[in-house]
Amino acid sequence: MAQGQVNARSLPRRVYADVAALAAATLLLEGALLRLLAVAQFYHFAFLVVSLALLGFGASGTLLSLSPRLRAMPLPRLLPLAGAAFVCSAGVSYAVVNWLPFDSYSIAWQRRQIVYFLLYYLALTGPFLCGGLGIGACWRAAANAATPSMRPTWPGRRWARCWRWACCGWRACPAR
Repeated sequence: MAQGQVNARSLPRRVYADVAALAAATLLLEGALLRLLAVAQFYHFAFLVVSLALLGFGASGTLLSLSPRLRAMPLPRLLPLAGAAFVCSAGVSYAVVNWLPFDSYSIAWQRRQIVYFLLYYLALTGPFLCGGLGIGACWRAAANAATPSMRPTWPGRRWARCWRWACCGWRACPAR
């Protein structure tokens, strides 16, 4: 097993508690931002919270796959760092959002509001990036620990091909 890869059965129970706490905190932040933006910036901006979370989690997956330093870091060390970064970035993003003079009602005639909106969006993405780093590292550790019986087998691939054909028609089948 390579450095940084952990067997899922050898993980201490604390790691599972840490992942649960980080996931719960991320969902709680998402719910709080949904309510906050619905009241402060009208309900249209409340729907941005879903895209904020998706952007943060997607960026964290990209960061995990591209950074050799993060890949080599053991999970019991990366998870508390991701949790601490989540807490710090949530506080910083709250301060930035309160500091920015973004007004969604004047975005149509004041072009600088677009810049404020982009900064608003980037600031609120930070906590989801940090939370996604911890949760994504756990997914990576679980995927590395998968036994051969959990990997797709030949009948499973055949079933997937049939399902693809049923959903997409003949275009999904490779030419032979």
